[in-house]
This record gives sequence, structure tokens and C-alpha cells, in this order.
Amino acid sequence: MSETMQQHHTDQVPAGLMFSGAAIAIVGASVKKHAESVGELLVALGSMANTSHAAAVALGEWGLGLLVLGAVVALAGIAVIAASRPA
Repeated sequence: MSETMQQHHTDQVPAGLMFSGAAIAIVGASVKKHAESVGELLVALGSMANTSHAAAVALGEWGLGLLVLGAVVALAGIAVIAASRPA
């Protein structure tokens, strides 16, 4: 593989990490924000009996986890960019 192709490939990886991290964080924030509504919807559909608060708490925790994971992935992309820049 030529040097130009290698450089092009290595430039795409950090950008991919940053955009993936942002997407994961956005999904996590959305899940966290709407956890109670989703929990109520699950109860209304009959898939969970008398656990609307528990479902909302569990979904909120998943949302927070996704938000943190997204931030970590985005920061990894930024770190790779910073490390690859010439001094």
C-alpha cells in the first residue's frame, strides 16, 4: 500500500471514532431523556406488568451508560488525532 493510501486510511480512523462517539452519545442522551416515556409505553403495551418506574430507571441507566461510552469513544478519536500530529 502506498504512503498516500496509508495516510488517507489513518486519517479516517480518528474521524470515524469521533463521529461514532458522538452518535452513541446522542442515542444515550435521548434514551436517558425519554426513559420514563418509553417505560410507560412498555407498560401500556403489556410487555411489563407494574414496573413502569423500574423500567424507566433501567432505561435511564442504559442511557447514561451510552452517553459516557460515546464520550469515551469521541475522546479516543481526539487523542489519536493529537498523537498523530507532528510536533
